[in-house]
Amino acid sequence: MSHVWLIKKQSMEWSKSTLNKLIITLILISLTTAIFAESPYKKNIYRAFIARDMIKWEKVIRTIEASNSINTVDQKLELINYYYGYIGYLIGIKQYTKAEKLIIKGEKLITEVLLISPKNATAYSFKGSFIGFQIGISKFKAIFLKSESKCNINKALELDPQNVQALIDKGNTLYYAPRLLGGNKKEALTYLLKAANILEVPVVLSSINPQTNGDIFPEITGLFPNQEIIARKVPSFDAFEDEKTYNAVKRTNRNKLVISGLWTSMCFTYTALHGIKDGYEVYGLIDAAGDSTVDAHNYGVKRMLQAGVIPITLESLVSEWMHDWNNPKSGELVKNVYSKYGAMIGLK
Repeated sequence: MSHVWLIKKQSMEWSKSTLNKLIITLILISLTTAIFAESPYKKNIYRAFIARDMIKWEKVIRTIEASNSINTVDQKLELINYYYGYIGYLIGIKQYTKAEKLIIKGEKLITEVLLISPKNATAYSFKGSFIGFQIGISKFKAIFLKSESKCNINKALELDPQNVQALIDKGNTLYYAPRLLGGNKKEALTYLLKAANILEVPVVLSSINPQTNGDIFPEITGLFPNQEIIARKVPSFDAFEDEKTYNAVKRTNRNKLVISGLWTSMCFTYTALHGIKDGYEVYGLIDAAGDSTVDAHNYGVKRMLQAGVIPITLESLVSEWMHDWNNPKSGELVKNVYSKYGAMIGLK
């Protein structure tokens, strides 16, 4: 895909209202590629993931369960991994009863793995995640279970600081937790831009009234040390009303735009709508944006969707940029983004 990435800055603070989710994750396909390379199920799971076909995903799980071949540590971890992805999906669509049944199955397998391999970092990370899934179903359980979940994930990292699953799960706890509990939305955006830099996606950085609103985060500008940060002369919420900003986008000769920024209902929305009006194919990076209230964010998103903006999230965006594991930059992405910062993208 030919994209230009436009990030806008209106204020130094992210909205607390955008941090109201707990751990809900998707499986990291690179894990299944690396750990279960000889698995007969890997290809079907990958296809299900790419197509977002959770019926096919569940079918793979049922096939493995019926095979009576869940004997080795790797076989058990593979099934746990597929439970992990499917449970996150079920929680996301609020099928809590079904999710709880799979959590029980997964926890049983995790216990079996740790009996065989008591220093297995991946198993400890899964253990922390499955406890986190219980919090995802009932947020009140965070009071009692959060420390136990965190303890298991930290133990996984102590056993193996480079363990991919542990890094993913540590990232998720930071990302989806409220700021009060350590969440940090800004880091996610930072690492998305790192991926954009690796893949050589053109980036336009634009701000409004930096003298009063503050500069763009140094974590972001540091990734593009030679790039101008355009302080818009036209103090409009619509970045494209500023000639210099709009010309910078047009010079990329791209017809697809990925836009995000603060606030969702103002700078983000008005710029995205302008892009649609001018014939661009506009993708709105929803989970990197925020607003002053939940309603302002939600209705800003709804307005964009009604106008034809295509919603996209951090992990799916970078995977679409990369396209497949044959991309010559895939190794660099695994090293600097996927394996360190979260489930598909951007989490440290």
